[in-house]
Amino acid sequence: PTPSVKYLSAAFAPRPASAVLSDLSELAGEDCAAADVYGAGEWLQAFETEVAAALRKPCGRFMLTGVCAQMAALAVYADLPARRSAVEPRQSFVCHATSHLLLWELDSARELLGLVPLIAGTDRPMTAADVEHVLRRQSSVGIRPSAIIVTLA
Repeated sequence: PTPSVKYLSAAFAPRPASAVLSDLSELAGEDCAAADVYGAGEWLQAFETEVAAALRKPCGRFMLTGVCAQMAALAVYADLPARRSAVEPRQSFVCHATSHLLLWELDSARELLGLVPLIAGTDRPMTAADVEHVLRRQSSVGIRPSAIIVTLA
C-alpha cells in the first residue's frame, strides 16, 4: 500500500533547526572550504563527467531543477535567440493540452523564452496522428516547431 502524506510526515520526529544545522556542520567538516558554487568546482565537474561517460555523451550538465533543464533544452532546440524581427514567426513546440509545461509550470516556455506551444490532443493521450495534424497545419504556413514534447506517465 502507498503510504499517506500523514504517515510520511510522521516518519521522522521534528527536530529544531539548530540541531539539523549542527549535524550538517559536523558532516561537512573540512569539505566546506571546497564547496561547489554556481556550477564550478571539482566535485560537480567530476559528477558531470561521470554521468556523461555513463550515458556515452561528450559532456554533461547538472541542473538544479527539471524546469531549468527543460527551459535550457527548449532554448537549445529553438536556437534562441533566433528571431530577428517582429514579422518573423515566433519559435514554437508541440505538446499536449495537459502538458506540465502549460499547467504546472504556468506556461513558462512562452513567458520566459517566447516559445509558442502548439496543442496536439486534448481529452485523450496525444497520438502520432495528433502531432502530424499540427505539423501539417504549421507547415502550410511555413512554420516548423523546434521540438515535440512527450510526457510519459
